[in-house]
Amino acid sequence: MNKKLIFFVFMVVFCGVSFSQTSQSEQISPFEQAVNNVSAKDPYLRRQAAEQLGSLRDLRAIPYLKKLLKDENPFVRQAAVDSLGLLRARDTVEDIISVLKTDKEPQVKQSAVVALGYIGEPKSVKVLVDLLNDPKETPSVKYAICNTLSIIRSTEPVNSLVNLLSTTDDLNLKRSIIYALGKIPHEESLKALRDEVDKNIQNESLTIDIIRSLIDLGDVESVEKFKVLYSTPSATQKIKFYAGYGLAKLAKDKSVLPIIKKSLKNDDENIKNLAIDALRIIGDRESLVMLKNMKQAETSEYTKMLLDMTIKELERKFPPEGSKQK
Repeated sequence: MNKKLIFFVFMVVFCGVSFSQTSQSEQISPFEQAVNNVSAKDPYLRRQAAEQLGSLRDLRAIPYLKKLLKDENPFVRQAAVDSLGLLRARDTVEDIISVLKTDKEPQVKQSAVVALGYIGEPKSVKVLVDLLNDPKETPSVKYAICNTLSIIRSTEPVNSLVNLLSTTDDLNLKRSIIYALGKIPHEESLKALRDEVDKNIQNESLTIDIIRSLIDLGDVESVEKFKVLYSTPSATQKIKFYAGYGLAKLAKDKSVLPIIKKSLKNDDENIKNLAIDALRIIGDRESLVMLKNMKQAETSEYTKMLLDMTIKELERKFPPEGSKQK
């Protein structure tokens, strides 16, 4: 081959590689691209920028996201406030509170409430309570507020939550309030939840929510109510199970063993796992045999882990007959 031709081919290949490498080195980073798109005319690109700035977990994004909180497009504002929550940007709490007070779009306000939950700033409680008490506020925002208050766990909103629980007809809001009260240890929370047991006996889902909240709070004063529920003919089997679970957890009451053992075969994975947990506390020798047999056929890794823990606990309590416990 002609030397000039060889040299020409070599230069084409070399220059092509060099150009490719240069192009790659000059490509801007995802962060820089997102920053550029913050000012894009297309709202889709601005929303994409807001989402990207949050997913990169780069605190340099905060001033750009604050700018997008005032974007004309609600989907952009929503993405911006979501990202500030993901970044746990505590110094933007006042900006997010401003969104709550001024934004007209419920989905944006809901995201702002969720962001405050991620950040967990107690000074946001007052504005959240004000919105919770506002009769004009949308249900979706109020549901989110209850969840955020359950995360912050300040006792400041307890009275407002209790009052709203006794006055609202919104079933989902009631459930949200019960959940929030169940995460805030306070005498008024406990009293309100106990009172709600009697009011909602005909509503299975609400009654179970209340029972679980009282169990989570470790309220031993609710034991008598659980006994009544457990023995009430009109109570559903599911309510009786949760009442029995509460008696096992709070009072180590072995009289509920029959329903707990029966629930080991329940199709509801949650009930089955709670039954295993209850047997860890009140189980007998027969329970130990049942759990060992159950483990052989179990497919859920999480349930297997619970079974292992419970079996070991019961083996310490009930060593093989004739053997000496160490």
